[in-house]
Amino acid sequence: MGFGLSFSLLKRLLDPCRTYLLGPALLTLALAQHPGTAYSQVPESKVLWFAGGNVRIQTGLYMASGVNYGLTLRRRYLTAFNPAWNPSFVFPAQKPTLRFTGGLPVKLNIGSFVDLNAEAKSELNAALAPYRTADTEIDYPDIVGESRLSSPFDELSFAFRYGHNAFGVFVERTLAVRTAAELFNAGTRVSTAVDAGGVPMDVVLNARIAARLKWRLDFYRIGARWARPVNPKTVLGFALVRQLLDTEASGMAHTDAAMLYAGQEYAFNDPNSLWPTDLSQSLDGRYHGGGWLFRAGIWRLLQPTTILDLSIQAGTPVVARGALDIIQNRIPAFNIDALIWGEEGAELLDASRLKLTQLTLTERVDNPTYPELRLSVPAAFRFGLVQRSRATDAAFAATLFVGDYTLTYGPSAFSFIPSWRFEGLLTHKKFSARLALTRLNLTVQGSEHLGTLESVYFLPDVWFSYTTMVEPGVVFCHVLRLLPVPGYFVQIGVSL
Repeated sequence: MGFGLSFSLLKRLLDPCRTYLLGPALLTLALAQHPGTAYSQVPESKVLWFAGGNVRIQTGLYMASGVNYGLTLRRRYLTAFNPAWNPSFVFPAQKPTLRFTGGLPVKLNIGSFVDLNAEAKSELNAALAPYRTADTEIDYPDIVGESRLSSPFDELSFAFRYGHNAFGVFVERTLAVRTAAELFNAGTRVSTAVDAGGVPMDVVLNARIAARLKWRLDFYRIGARWARPVNPKTVLGFALVRQLLDTEASGMAHTDAAMLYAGQEYAFNDPNSLWPTDLSQSLDGRYHGGGWLFRAGIWRLLQPTTILDLSIQAGTPVVARGALDIIQNRIPAFNIDALIWGEEGAELLDASRLKLTQLTLTERVDNPTYPELRLSVPAAFRFGLVQRSRATDAAFAATLFVGDYTLTYGPSAFSFIPSWRFEGLLTHKKFSARLALTRLNLTVQGSEHLGTLESVYFLPDVWFSYTTMVEPGVVFCHVLRLLPVPGYFVQIGVSL
């Protein structure tokens, strides 16, 4: 597998359907990557046989619940008091408070939502159409996909009062991503015609490939909070947060391939060859680092049942340092971009780049890597109101963002630019519901084929919860999140 394809696949990855549709074909055919070149409208090269093989995909996506980050008091759970955003809300607790939140396993069969095999068949038929003949044999891929959407750890926090001051410490797992893919029993046979002394003759590339790829990303926050009253109706709070990013990737591909010409077979990966014939592919790397986030907030009692909630945040970029080692070898005449991008008239096996005396010649691809992965963090201002009564709490908050979440690696940049966020929370006795909507701009820069992409998304956040006070000071909360990523969480809060 040519790992240089990772950046070329961005266009497909941005389209959730195409992620599953073209993926098996790319894994199968990714013996090499070479910039596409335009030729005649009808390519000379033909696909004689194609096998999509068996594809096994396991993904995991976990986002912090963001649910019920409230305060546990001796006889009541204050859902709307959210110290995760406003550190001044750590103050009302009279007793030391310990809270743990974790998610229960949720597994989804991707095939239950998308017919992966049918979609792959359609996508492959379109990609292979210019290169098919009446005798082309196609064995479509068999794809099995599974996704896990929860994590056993979400948040652990501890808060206590000392005199007129309140202190808190916490650790949050904000984001976790897992991907594992495996391909086997895949292969292809591609032919093209060459001029051998005025006589056209066929050159045929036979290849079989097996590949695997793993990727892991974890994002944590570890911080401390402090709050203190500045007058009988106003509390001021600050939080200092260390944000940690850790990501790791590994993968390999094994390719058995040979060229057939004039009745002779010439094998790749020949250690006795006088020229390079290596088709090995591997990837291994890890980046780790962090940055700082600062939050400040106040809450003020406007009326006996109305509370003003104001907070701001700003931070330094999260800088992860490390190394990425990529080994990629390719066949110069094999043009995988012809399938990825559907370039009209492009040759799949380019006869003009074949050397008849060195049909198995390969070359090492120079994949630039960089020692640093950088994530910028936007500043934010949040305004909210909390209305309390004996049995019902209602809260509304609006957040305005300045800046963006931009992940930069060398010349490539992927930006999520939040504009605003509105959220409402309603709690009646033991039941709570939250609805939120965030406006995001997605921008992609640095892709050779794509140039710059820009899209606008509206990200909903919907969850419901049921809270039980097991005994005074002990809260047990069930949370069902529907959007953006489904999950079931359990939270235990103890007021000591």
